[in-house]
Amino acid sequence: MKVIYLMILMTAGAAVSFLLARYYYGRMNRDLKIEVDKLTDLNLLILQRLEDAGLLRWNHDKKGNVVGLDLEFSDDPIDDEPEVEDKTIH
Repeated sequence: MKVIYLMILMTAGAAVSFLLARYYYGRMNRDLKIEVDKLTDLNLLILQRLEDAGLLRWNHDKKGNVVGLDLEFSDDPIDDEPEVEDKTIH
């Protein structure tokens, strides 16, 4: 009789563990999908801004789908920083 109770309790424990793990990992999966979607949108936004700045160009197929991009590098350095006098005391 003790063996039957032991088997029932083991089965119940395994079922509860399985259900809790399935719930937890299902919730984590949804959270990760949301985070991946946010990061994908951010990456596309960054790439679009780089295209607006003229630093890259999207390659499209005949249907208009993006199939890649070309990076265009300039030989001229961008000098946006003002000249600052060195005021280090020696």
